[in-house]
Amino acid sequence: MLLFPKRRPPTFAWRAVYKDGTVLEEGPGAYPQIDRARLAAFQFVCGEEVLLSFVPDGKAWSYRKRGRIHMGARGREDTCAYLVGCAGGPICALWPDGRVEVLAEGWREGDEWFAPPILRPEEE
Repeated sequence: MLLFPKRRPPTFAWRAVYKDGTVLEEGPGAYPQIDRARLAAFQFVCGEEVLLSFVPDGKAWSYRKRGRIHMGARGREDTCAYLVGCAGGPICALWPDGRVEVLAEGWREGDEWFAPPILRPEEE
């Protein structure tokens, strides 16, 4: 029997960077606490490395982590995407392999990954 080690994807986190330089890190209950009026950028980080920096420019925006589980011949495979964007675009997706995908047109109705999110009160 051959066993292949699973490559563990990097751990991503988000942080909100404010215009005055202060930072709100991802944590339990932190997302609703983001002060959107003071926000300079919403970033995805791996350790201290900034992988993606989203600047909403005063537009309403939202963040979601979406996942999928696939059971196949090689067993269970989990995939997730970290998404941030505005209703009219752009939408930025960060994938576990570090790849960034940008959809200029915004959310896509009926799409497995890029369907519009149900907005939370703080996102409207």
